[in-house]
Amino acid sequence: MAKSLPKIPVPGNLALGLREALTQATTERPVHLWLKKNPLILSAAVEGVAYPNRVVSGFKFGTDYVADFVAVSAFSGAIEVHLVELEPPGVHLFNRQGSAAGRLNGAITQINDWRAFIEKHRDEVLRELVKSVMARDLVWGKTTSEPTDSTGMSFYDPHLWVIWRYHIVIGRRAGISKTQLGKKAAYGTNSEIDVMTYDRLLDRATAFDRCTGKEISIHRRPELMPPTKGF
Repeated sequence: MAKSLPKIPVPGNLALGLREALTQATTERPVHLWLKKNPLILSAAVEGVAYPNRVVSGFKFGTDYVADFVAVSAFSGAIEVHLVELEPPGVHLFNRQGSAAGRLNGAITQINDWRAFIEKHRDEVLRELVKSVMARDLVWGKTTSEPTDSTGMSFYDPHLWVIWRYHIVIGRRAGISKTQLGKKAAYGTNSEIDVMTYDRLLDRATAFDRCTGKEISIHRRPELMPPTKGF
């Protein structure tokens, strides 16, 4: 008999709750607190090979760096690590000259610093990740068992392939021109940074709301209704 995948119940009114947090937010803090209570919305918003169903808030690595969230997925022979930086929902992504505005530019610089540190200190960061997941996983809770890939390989095993993903959540979809949308999307290939607005999180919260009262697989995102705009 095939082993059934773990499932979780879906609460209701997620989109409403996120809209309220966004409306109240003058900084990213209210949304950060909301996402700590609803971590799978963040998981569903980051793109990757597998569904990242382990989420930690305030992931510290080194002496100088803190990611607002880290989300991790594991599959055969590899893990995918998503480091997420939240910026305020009310700021503009670009200035009048068409360049990245202050908060977006600062977030990009910060992520480039993260990337440089991780390249030099991979094992240290992965060991800290293991400890953080065991102690503070928002999805599964605290555990005494080390996380592994789907074959049982440790996160810091030198044979494990690690895929690093970087994400910035900033601003709102309204008011972004077609030219700016193209520039925002270009960061995904030119800088290998996924820049998204908070509306992508709202889209995912709406998808979860359609599953209210049901149980969904911990390994699968609820589907978006077409057409959708994932920015």
